[in-house]
Amino acid sequence: MTVSNMFQPLHSSPQSIVLLVEDSEHDYEIFFREVKKVNIDCDIHHCETGEEVLDYLNNQGEYQDLAKFRKPSLILLDLNLPGTDGRQVLKTIKSDSLLKLIPIIIFSSSSNHKDIEFCYEQGVNAYVIKPMNIPLFQECVNVLLLHWLKFNVSYLT
Repeated sequence: MTVSNMFQPLHSSPQSIVLLVEDSEHDYEIFFREVKKVNIDCDIHHCETGEEVLDYLNNQGEYQDLAKFRKPSLILLDLNLPGTDGRQVLKTIKSDSLLKLIPIIIFSSSSNHKDIEFCYEQGVNAYVIKPMNIPLFQECVNVLLLHWLKFNVSYLT
């Protein structure tokens, strides 16, 4: 399978898929509500653990249905996950010749300089520290989605 046909749509008008990797149900709910307000046609897929996101991206386990679980247009990745953490997920994705083309935004509460440096060294596209204030969190989600799904030109589209 080549890169160009791996990311071909399986139906005529594909929606963008955002894969949100987040173990906080509260953050997920705020994110999901905000997506509904933004005028961008996208599906949100949610994974709570590092193992789950790797299964999703490799179409393994419960994610074997290629029509239902297409490759995402964007991954929003939390660093602090149960089990395999976001750092290892990032490293694994960016070492895969096909998956590394998917834009990854770290969306984490960590402002640790070592985390930020590590993520950029691994090839992350952006590092965003989650605002703790709900209105700022909502604005952040809005700006991220507008930029990455509406204005950014992706190699994969």
